[in-house]
Amino acid sequence: MKTTNDSERDQCGAWGLSVVMPCYKAGNLVEDAVESIMAHNISNIPLEIIIADGASPDQETHEALAHLEKRQDLPHTVRIIRIAKTSSGPSLARNCALDIARYKYAFPFDADDLINNGGIFRDQSFFQRALDILENDPNTALVYGGVHRFNRAGFYPKPFEYIPYSEKTSLYTNYILTPIVYRVDEARACGGYDARLLCAEDGNFRLALMNLRMSRGLENKVCYIQETVVHYRENEFNTNVNSRPHDFPRLFRLNVERAPLLHQKHFPGLKQEEIVDELVRLCMECMSSYEALAMNDPAMIPWVAAHENVSEDILLTRFDGKTYETNPRTPNSAFLPR
Repeated sequence: MKTTNDSERDQCGAWGLSVVMPCYKAGNLVEDAVESIMAHNISNIPLEIIIADGASPDQETHEALAHLEKRQDLPHTVRIIRIAKTSSGPSLARNCALDIARYKYAFPFDADDLINNGGIFRDQSFFQRALDILENDPNTALVYGGVHRFNRAGFYPKPFEYIPYSEKTSLYTNYILTPIVYRVDEARACGGYDARLLCAEDGNFRLALMNLRMSRGLENKVCYIQETVVHYRENEFNTNVNSRPHDFPRLFRLNVERAPLLHQKHFPGLKQEEIVDELVRLCMECMSSYEALAMNDPAMIPWVAAHENVSEDILLTRFDGKTYETNPRTPNSAFLPR
């Protein structure tokens, strides 16, 4: 596994973007992901893509990464690190990439996804918009955009429903997904991604990042750019929070451990296990309906009221020979086989 030397770490802090890309058995997809990133950077900001391969066992991935290393036609640097530990998960891969990132800002992006190069991004990229916001407002913790899921059958009818950010609700409903832009120094200082988690590690990281900022007396403003940023591919290897079974008490316990100040702010006077129990209860309620969001967090009332007439119909799609369903009124809806 490649390690960081002093000269590499000293370079971190230059204005620009390090795309952090975990890769595992994505040999048939990783070059498409890289090319979509390159095509998106129409503003030509300083950019690197760091692909962290989690000991992929297949020859196809080895060959694809070797080919990327040799390509001379790409406008930006592609760096590849190989992790010796097999099936180590996306957290370790992202941390290894962050450890050698040369630029001030980072954007995690999976090797099987694609970035949206249409819409408002024809004129100015998501990268440029996000970096402008973070550079000019130290009280903004992160910038994110929309996600539109697709699989072998095609795209879902609509992108993920946008839910206005609320700090309290974000403690038990992980509706800010992986594609966020944040500061590399803060990511390192908060400990990066938790390697104990093989899923929902993005939400855990976000809370740790905000807890760090809170301890430093900084605000935690969150900026949403109203456009689909990532075309998110659902397949057997992804680690989406809804694609794996959860041990919610363990997940929330790890979240509370990494973000104690943030949780005490919204659950004052409660002990850790009491907070965990409350988070599990709130999560379960919000998995049943949007209305529970308003009942548990007054900040969500206007948005829920505006969605009173959302259809209750189940959306169906075909994937890998099975039929799956998701409820458009359920913010944490599982992608469950029928």
